[in-house]
Amino acid sequence: PAGAEVWLDGEKVGTTPWADPERVSGAYDVELRKDRYLGHRSRVTVRDGEETAEVATLEANWGDLRVDSAPQGAAIALNGEATGRTTPYEFRGLKPGAYQVGLALDGYGRSVEMANVQRKGSSAVNADLDAKLGLVSVLSSYENGEPCSGDLYVDGEHAGQTPAKLEMLAVTHTLEVRCPKGRAGTTVAVT
Repeated sequence: PAGAEVWLDGEKVGTTPWADPERVSGAYDVELRKDRYLGHRSRVTVRDGEETAEVATLEANWGDLRVDSAPQGAAIALNGEATGRTTPYEFRGLKPGAYQVGLALDGYGRSVEMANVQRKGSSAVNADLDAKLGLVSVLSSYENGEPCSGDLYVDGEHAGQTPAKLEMLAVTHTLEVRCPKGRAGTTVAVT
């Protein structure tokens, strides 16, 4: 690809495509460097009155990494740095090497996996995240203290009748009870 740094005898002289119409005759060590590509080295001889050309194809030096989790939507960190991405996601063009892949999702345990990204290869990490659960007891009564038995809704989904004991994901939930003479709602942070 174009845009590679051109080094002659250890001195950076420009980027490709590059030309020097007044280069003094002689032999030069040529090196081409470009991020995410393997470098190229050669020895070029320039002669008086002749045009000398060096053409090189730099080989890609990156791989891809696909990260997924069950459940999906976990925040992804690579080598301890937040990426701003959530599962599922494919990182393209990563430098080859070992990566520590951290996954975190509210209400679920964290997971740390290792991945080895190979040049011109594709690696994958798939992690099952364990749910963190808490117990919630729900009792309902009218303002005058009279108990009522009503339909219980958790996050908008019907979850049975009150009174109820529910094992719930350890995040904040919205609860609503609908009794014959009224309804009420609240939020609860399950730990």
